[in-house]
Amino acid sequence: MRKAFRRPRRILALGLSLAAALGLGATACGDDDGPFEDPDGGADAAAGDAAVADAPPVGDLVDRIRALPGVEAVDEIPTDAPGYHSYAIAFDQPVDHDAPEGQHFTQHLTLMHRDEGAPMVLATTGYGNYYRASRDARFELTELLSANQIIIEHRYFKPSRPTPTDWDLLRVVQAAADHHAVAEAFHQIYGASWVSTGASKGGMTSI
Repeated sequence: MRKAFRRPRRILALGLSLAAALGLGATACGDDDGPFEDPDGGADAAAGDAAVADAPPVGDLVDRIRALPGVEAVDEIPTDAPGYHSYAIAFDQPVDHDAPEGQHFTQHLTLMHRDEGAPMVLATTGYGNYYRASRDARFELTELLSANQIIIEHRYFKPSRPTPTDWDLLRVVQAAADHHAVAEAFHQIYGASWVSTGASKGGMTSI
């Protein structure tokens, strides 16, 4: 019986360590608004969720996003995720981050906004943003942490492809520089903890 209980303890410890690393230790210990709340946490938790779901529009957020360095366009798109607003964002990137005065291209992002004070999950697929058409594109970490989320389309996957196309610059180091540029810009709005994750090749890309 001892062995049967070891693994769950490690998983719980890992979850609490992750919460502590993100500055969420207090919520992991029972705060109704935290990412590890009991789904049957009672009327208070339900009321908190309803308050987020019924929150008024984000107000000047779109204007503030448009003012960020690199942002070319922002369009709100439909989402079925309760408590979230979703945006398609066009972001200017140099094709070669070692020569930023040279050719540029437009990289496409999807932002799911919940709250400026919540953590941010930066998510990559390593390919095109095949979540673009999804009405609820939250990654598992985003749901667990009740976080905001940015999905970055990998460079050179359409429509985030420079024209003309120098395929020698389709490199992980250049993609990492793309992601850093996006993170640096959006840190001006989202100042809480950030965590990276990815699906498929995006998992390797996030590392």
